[in-house]
Amino acid sequence: MAWRSFNALVNDPQLLIFDSREQSHFAVAHIRNAVCVRVKGASLEYVMGAVWSQDYWWGRDVLLVPGVWPTKEEKKEKEKEKKRKASEVIVDPVAKFLMEENRVKSLKIMEDEEGGDPFACFSKRYPFIICKSVKPWAIPSYPAEIIPRFLYMGTWEHANSVPILNDLHITYVLTAHTERLKEIKGCTHKYFDIFDEPNANITQYFEPAFEFIEEAKRAKARVLVHCGAGASRSVTLCAYYLMRVQHWGVDETIKFLKEQRKEVDPNPGFIKQLREVERKRSGRPAKEFVVEVHKSGQIVDTINPCEKEELIFGRQTTCDVVLDHASISRQHAKLLWSGESLHLVDMDSVHGTFVNKKRVGKSRQELQDGDFMAFGASTRKYVVREI
Repeated sequence: MAWRSFNALVNDPQLLIFDSREQSHFAVAHIRNAVCVRVKGASLEYVMGAVWSQDYWWGRDVLLVPGVWPTKEEKKEKEKEKKRKASEVIVDPVAKFLMEENRVKSLKIMEDEEGGDPFACFSKRYPFIICKSVKPWAIPSYPAEIIPRFLYMGTWEHANSVPILNDLHITYVLTAHTERLKEIKGCTHKYFDIFDEPNANITQYFEPAFEFIEEAKRAKARVLVHCGAGASRSVTLCAYYLMRVQHWGVDETIKFLKEQRKEVDPNPGFIKQLREVERKRSGRPAKEFVVEVHKSGQIVDTINPCEKEELIFGRQTTCDVVLDHASISRQHAKLLWSGESLHLVDMDSVHGTFVNKKRVGKSRQELQDGDFMAFGASTRKYVVREI
C-alpha cells in the first residue's frame, strides 16, 4: 500500500530504498536516494542511483520498489496458499533474492492495493519525494499518514510548514500544546491547551478532537493532529479517534500507530485514560492488571492476567504461560484473579517463585501495582501494572 511505504520512508532516515524496475524507467523518475538494482547470477548488482557498496543491505531495513508485481487476482490466490514459503509467492526477482538470502533486517515491498503498478501509484500520490537525480538527496520529515489521504499525525514543525501542508493537501490542523500555533491562511484550526504530563486531563478533549476530525471528514478535507514532538498528546487524540471508528482496543491501536511512526510514546497517564475509555466501552470492572515481561531491561511481551480466573506458569506445554528455562518446574506457579484482586501462588516449585526478590510461600500473596515476579533462576521479570 502506497501510504504504508510513505510512512516507512519518512519514519526512518536510515531506510535503504532499492528499485528493481528497468534502468530506463528508473532514470526518468524514482524515489529520492533510491538505488536501481538487479539480480545477476547469484548476486545483487548495482545499476545506478545513490551510494552503493557490496552487501551493504545486510542487517538493514529495506524498502523495495518492485519491477514485477502480482495482479490483484494473483495476490488473492497466493494469499490462500499459506503453506508455501514467503519467497515462493513473490514474483519480483530482487525481492525473491533478498528473502532467500535472508540477510536484511526487514524487507517491505511497495504495493498498490488495486493490483496496478506500485511506483505509478506512489509517485502520483507523493510527487514531492520523486526525482530524476541520482545524487544523494535526503527525504525531509513529514507527518505520518494514519488514515490514507485523510488523517495525519505529526510535530509542531510539520504543522508550521506551509510546504508540508501543501504537499499533503492538509487544510485542517488540530494543535495539542501549551502554545498556540500561528494560524496559516486557508487552514481551519483547533487548539487544545494541554501539558504532556501524566496527570493532565486529556480525556476532556477526546470528544472535541473526534468532532473536529469528523468535521474535516464531512468537508472531504485532510486533517493533521500535532503536538510538540508528535509522540504523546497528538498520539493519544488520534488513538481515541481510531478506537472509536475502528472499534480497536488500546494495545492494538498503539501498536498500529507505532508501526506508522516510531516516535509514538504516550505518557502512562494518557494511556491510563485511554484504558478507562476502553473499560467503559466494554463494561469491564474498574480495576484490572497487566503483566509486563521484561528481558534485559526491555519489555518483550505482555500478559493479561484478568482474562481468566486462573493462569498457570510452567514448563509444561499445556500451561497458560510456558516458561522455557531449565530451573522452571512443569507447573511452577499460578496467578489467581478474583475480579477485584490478583494473587500469586507457588505450586511446590523446586527453585522457587519470587515477588520483589522474596520467595513466596504456599499461601496466596496479593500483588500490587509495581510488584515484580520471578520464577526459578530465570532472569526475566514479570512486572504487575494496574490499568
